[in-house]
Amino acid sequence: MTAIAERAGSSIGGLYRYFPDKPTLALALHRQYSQEIEGVWTPLFKEAKTLSAAEFAERLMARMSDFAAKRPGYLPLLTAPIQMKRDAASRSNLRAQFSKAFVAKKPSLSQDEALLAANVAIQLMRGMINVCAESDAKRHPFIIREFKKALANYLSDVLRK
Repeated sequence: MTAIAERAGSSIGGLYRYFPDKPTLALALHRQYSQEIEGVWTPLFKEAKTLSAAEFAERLMARMSDFAAKRPGYLPLLTAPIQMKRDAASRSNLRAQFSKAFVAKKPSLSQDEALLAANVAIQLMRGMINVCAESDAKRHPFIIREFKKALANYLSDVLRK
């Protein structure tokens, strides 16, 4: 907590006034990141109809990796042993946003198919996050490249007209 206070330019007492312990601080940071990442993805969902599956996967993964690069605490926080789950409404909203983007791209998708595709896409991103968090930063571009290919191949199949 002392290092966190120093880096934030705050006193340790000031930090403890708002965050009594590390898990509370981590949870607050996790909530902030969750709100920010949704703002990163929302414009992409609006573009989805005009993008190929490969372009969508490329942009999705690029936005995710850019976000993580600008916030070095993001990946470690997501893989921390502290239980910090996004609330159900937030998770549901994210899946709904993905499924809407997929239906915009392929209107013949049923709601169930679109939600399944959304869940698979989210799990692929989660997998990328976990593999990156467990590896040296020099390996991240290669890991991201492989997950982009996997997501693009999956979406190309699902969104084929």
